[in-house]
Amino acid sequence: MSINQNPTDVKLLSDAARVVMPEIGSNGLANPMGLIRDDFYTELEYPLAAKTFKNMTYHPTVSSAITVIEDTIRRVKWKVELPEDADDTMKERTKFIESCMHDMDRPWSDYIQEFLSIIIYGFSINEKVWKRRKRKNQKSKFDDGLFGWKKLPARNQASIKRWVWDEDGRDLIGVVQDISLVKGGSLRYNPSGSLVGIPSNKFLHFRHNAQLDNPEGNSPLKQVFIPWSYLTTIEEYEAVGISRDMNGMPMIKLPPEYMSANASEDKKAVFEYMKTVIRNINANEQSGLVFPKFVDPDTKADAFEFELVGTQGSKSYDTDAIIRRYEQKILMTFLADVLLLGHSNVGSNALASEKSSLLAVKVDSILTQITDVINKDLIPHTFRMNGWDDAITPTISNESFEDTSLDEVGKLVQRAVSVGAMEVDKNLSNKLRSLIEVPTANPDEPIDIINPNNNSKGGEGMKEGDPSGTGKAQGNNSATNSDNAS
Repeated sequence: MSINQNPTDVKLLSDAARVVMPEIGSNGLANPMGLIRDDFYTELEYPLAAKTFKNMTYHPTVSSAITVIEDTIRRVKWKVELPEDADDTMKERTKFIESCMHDMDRPWSDYIQEFLSIIIYGFSINEKVWKRRKRKNQKSKFDDGLFGWKKLPARNQASIKRWVWDEDGRDLIGVVQDISLVKGGSLRYNPSGSLVGIPSNKFLHFRHNAQLDNPEGNSPLKQVFIPWSYLTTIEEYEAVGISRDMNGMPMIKLPPEYMSANASEDKKAVFEYMKTVIRNINANEQSGLVFPKFVDPDTKADAFEFELVGTQGSKSYDTDAIIRRYEQKILMTFLADVLLLGHSNVGSNALASEKSSLLAVKVDSILTQITDVINKDLIPHTFRMNGWDDAITPTISNESFEDTSLDEVGKLVQRAVSVGAMEVDKNLSNKLRSLIEVPTANPDEPIDIINPNNNSKGGEGMKEGDPSGTGKAQGNNSATNSDNAS
């Protein structure tokens, strides 16, 4: 219908018509000539953004936030899971996918590290390079003749010149890489020129929090660009201020005629030279001065003077507090402000636990974005390369990366079991065993009682009152123990 048509005059479409109706609207992403122009700051638009983001990572605060996320993910253990109701054939293919992870030119963990560049740049392009698995050419541990993964190399974000969409401008069909955009870029991979076209089915496309289907994703560094800019400026001013407090501010006195707009060319040249001297001194590039000795015949005073003027009074602002404020803003964006606990003599174990949980949420989100691409692109493509149906495939996932506090688990068991709030069954027993990394019990054997002689009176205090203390039965005083209190 037309935009001016009365909705009441339009007949409802059948379900079949809705299914085949093509996409009408547009995501509205500004992408002239394959370049994304959807940011307020030009410094955050590619290709300039690659340089901006790299520069930001040199700051210790930004680097710390990124490092804590990367190091947490490095601890993750990866596994390949069977689909539901897998038959023997699917079980064999699942083992094949697992073998592909450990049969590449570099360790799997190296490629995970490259995928994590989305934390900095917002996206990562990793080319899929295949190989025939034959032991005779020494490039594979296996000789089954199947297509496996040779490597998944990253393509420098700074080298991505533009994105390529289909004729409708809806589906991404590839990227154009320009090696000359990279400092020292070599043409040895493409002697005929610096431009390389890579079709979308040839690479894995990882993105961080993409909006409007933006192929560049959304780098977390965009959200900290403003506080980072202020922080680096304030730190620079602070360093200059310290330098001036220690050494004094350089000052050169000249006769007024040297500074006049009507001065002769010789005097203007002297004035420009003196300004250069001042700049070099401030930049610590001037090792010494050769200064003219000229006495004004009228005043009998030196016509040229040089001195270091000390600053008067103390600074007006607490730059330490200002710097900490901007550091906190940066770390909060990454949910990594747990790094600040203890630096200002404040914070508790409970607060640290809560903030660590928030960091875990951030890490889990990044891991999900990585595994989604692997499971929806790489594994189905691998099945198709080997002539298999890719309707159902195994999936790569990560095991839990959070450390479980045995103290907290012990408190939970003591509280729950002692008041009969939790049944001690085989599943619970095996869960506790897995937490402390001991072999699980045989599921066919009878239920193991964790403590058949449990005499805990942890719940007795609740019989005659709430935690306000009106209960009289204290048992072993566990009801008054703050660690056991509900």
